[in-house]
Amino acid sequence: MKNDFGLSTIPGVKFLPSYGHRQRFQTHAFEGWLWDKESEFCIALRLEGAQLSFSWMQLVGLLLAANTAIDDGLFIEQNKMWMLRRYPGDLLPVEVEAKFAQQTVVARVLIDAGQTAR
Repeated sequence: MKNDFGLSTIPGVKFLPSYGHRQRFQTHAFEGWLWDKESEFCIALRLEGAQLSFSWMQLVGLLLAANTAIDDGLFIEQNKMWMLRRYPGDLLPVEVEAKFAQQTVVARVLIDAGQTAR
């Protein structure tokens, strides 16, 4: 397995067979993937059940872009909505775990908001 940046040490994270440059994983609540490139890596979490309307995506995109302390975004691939977060590659495993926990909370809020917006 490629570098997993400490993600495999987080309780509940299970790596799956991967394809291409993405390392697939799942947790009790999310399907996700990890992608590393040079001095950084990205973690994407699938927003299962989030509304895919343009207005919802526009609002969430603006909210994520307004927070300059983190580097989050949304994208759609094969009709699935994903929340992507970019991480610096020099984080300690304990820092990855804390930031990943924060990402899962944000993803859960986005899913709940997307379901409420329907």
